[in-house]
Amino acid sequence: MRWAPLISSISFSHLLILTGAFKISLYTGKSCTGASDGTVILGPKDGCRKDAAGVAAAAVIRGTDPQDDNSYTVFFSSDDCDPDTAIAKGDDGCVAANYGSFAVWNVCPDGRTNCLA
Repeated sequence: MRWAPLISSISFSHLLILTGAFKISLYTGKSCTGASDGTVILGPKDGCRKDAAGVAAAAVIRGTDPQDDNSYTVFFSSDDCDPDTAIAKGDDGCVAANYGSFAVWNVCPDGRTNCLA
């Protein structure tokens, strides 16, 4: 029962933000160097983004949930995350991509977890 006050103080929406989310730091250099073009934290429900599109050449991707092996940050040449224009993906480390948009995808059907384990 000692955990009850702590758990009740954390809102459900905060838990959703961390599940399957990535911290994505954008850079002008292809080796994740150069000027920083910002950092976003995204999950599968956050949709398509165009942050620094056409300016950033690479991104450092770090997962916020070490237990999640089912999500990837996917980069697209299009500006609308069209699956037919996927050009790169990653779930940890530096990903080089001259992208038009990006999104976090859960690769498990129906939002299940651990389908790749």
